[in-house]
Amino acid sequence: MRQAHGTSAHSSDEELVSLLESDAPAPEKTRRHVAQCLACTERIGELQRTRRLLQATGVHEVPPQNDLARDAMTRLRLRDVAIGNVNELMHVLRTLVGALTKLLSGSANEGEHRG
Repeated sequence: MRQAHGTSAHSSDEELVSLLESDAPAPEKTRRHVAQCLACTERIGELQRTRRLLQATGVHEVPPQNDLARDAMTRLRLRDVAIGNVNELMHVLRTLVGALTKLLSGSANEGEHRG
């Protein structure tokens, strides 16, 4: 029976691709894990579909491992996301401080009217 989430770590995409390659046999450990892991079995299906799409479009080029421009763009995108998250957090904090200020000043005004 396949497990949805095993106790061991999932196989990497590289290990899963080795199951699809005829010229590079997959390690026994990977084959045993995939036989028991539903998530990795599903990932193999995704990798197979991606391969078929790439073959259908004629795209066979593999990007270089050390692509400085790609790495720089990835870092910039992550920085933009982080800045966006900080800006969103600051907006929420400003709203919260404003609401607390109104609430506290309203409580202080009520105390003055009662006293």
